[in-house]
Amino acid sequence: MTSCKIVLDNFHGSYYPGNTISGHVVCVFDSSKDFRAIRVRLRGKEHTSWWERESYYDSSSKKTKYRNVHYTGDNTILSFDITLVGESTLSRGRYEYPFTFTLPRDLPTTFDGSYGHIRYYVKANIDIPFAFDYEDERSFTLISLIDFNEIIQQLQLNPVNYEDEKNLCCCCCASDPITMNVEYQKEAFVLGERAKIKVDITNMSNTSLEGLQLQVNMTIESKATSPRTRHKQDTEIVASTSDTGVGAHGQRIYDFDLLIPMSTVLPNFTRSALFKQWCDINVEAVIPGCHSNMEIGASIKLGHIPIGGPSNTLLPQGAIMTSSITDIPGGAFPPHPPAVSADQKPPPYPVGEAAPPYPLGPPGFPTATVPSDIGFKVPGSSGGSSPSLSGKRVPVPVPVHGLYPPGPSAPADQSAPSAPTKAEMAKGGDFAMIDEEDSPEPPPPTYHDALSGPSSPYPPGPPESQNRPPGGQNGPSAPSAPSL
Repeated sequence: MTSCKIVLDNFHGSYYPGNTISGHVVCVFDSSKDFRAIRVRLRGKEHTSWWERESYYDSSSKKTKYRNVHYTGDNTILSFDITLVGESTLSRGRYEYPFTFTLPRDLPTTFDGSYGHIRYYVKANIDIPFAFDYEDERSFTLISLIDFNEIIQQLQLNPVNYEDEKNLCCCCCASDPITMNVEYQKEAFVLGERAKIKVDITNMSNTSLEGLQLQVNMTIESKATSPRTRHKQDTEIVASTSDTGVGAHGQRIYDFDLLIPMSTVLPNFTRSALFKQWCDINVEAVIPGCHSNMEIGASIKLGHIPIGGPSNTLLPQGAIMTSSITDIPGGAFPPHPPAVSADQKPPPYPVGEAAPPYPLGPPGFPTATVPSDIGFKVPGSSGGSSPSLSGKRVPVPVPVHGLYPPGPSAPADQSAPSAPTKAEMAKGGDFAMIDEEDSPEPPPPTYHDALSGPSSPYPPGPPESQNRPPGGQNGPSAPSAPSL
């Protein structure tokens, strides 16, 4: 069966900008084939799509009507073609053709959103004249990190202050203002970093503030170009925190230390024509009643690689991040803990006079010796002799509890008393040694003795049976069945 398959050398299927994509195209022909060419294509495309319900005026009926409009957008980000074999004829067999692509360094990341996507793929094609072509396609993931070293001129790394003032009016009576001052240490943060924010609120009004909310938002905007230009936005909360408010005629200073989560999915839309992304911090003072809340917002930058960290151009080949990337404090991946030398390692338990609550290592295995005269007999061996397995006394591991594991036993304070010894039992007057050769064995107890004994599990018999003299070995006769 004729087929065409793409095999990528990177089985993870993930790459960084600037990496090399290598692989080969495997062609299998079940008979001789004429073709125009065997090509391999590298593509990166972005697409947007959504529906909107719109109203319009129908002049014929002179009425307002509604219709659903499909908005779309398409753009090619990356396009490379390689011709592996020109026009030729190949006989039956299996053929492999290697290929290599080098990715540009300024590509947007692979993305799948509510209103569109960005995808990359490699496609192979066997162009058969006057027949259907044989094709195969392999998608791959592009991880494009936001490197602050490349956009340092766009970053605000100095402290910034914002201030707002609000007067509450009720029934034409204005009160003293509420003043809120927000100070940011900087406006650029990498994932895993803590944003330090100071908020100073002076409430000179007669209304108490219910609370203070702080929120980091990320907005992704999608663009459609047909039938006309339209935009859609998705907003996601990256991090948030809150605190209590300020009473009337009061003042309070807040110091927030807000963590930007490492798990945040932060797309890089460099060179994208249909997608944009931006982030902002919003501080909101909640005012009760019919008054609108007091808000101060500021745009910030979020990234993966901090200033001074490894450049985006030094990313490794393939999908596995090396330690040079994972060691970035607040970088694209969680940092490794610092290495500790053997002489600096702390003990696994608190140092003190008390013994550790658990063993410091695996228990040692004492050694024992195997006797030299061990063997086995083979049934049916001649002469009554048997071959034996013997040898030198060699050390073998023995469990720490002995040659054989201890059996289960009750604790000493909960165990039942053991049976008395024969010497202790002989001190009693009604004791007889029955295991001696010359001692007569007593007869077994009768049925009456078993019923009247103190340890009998049965209830005592009728009174007349208790006054009856004890019988012999046969005991009292059993009651006969009533006659019919």
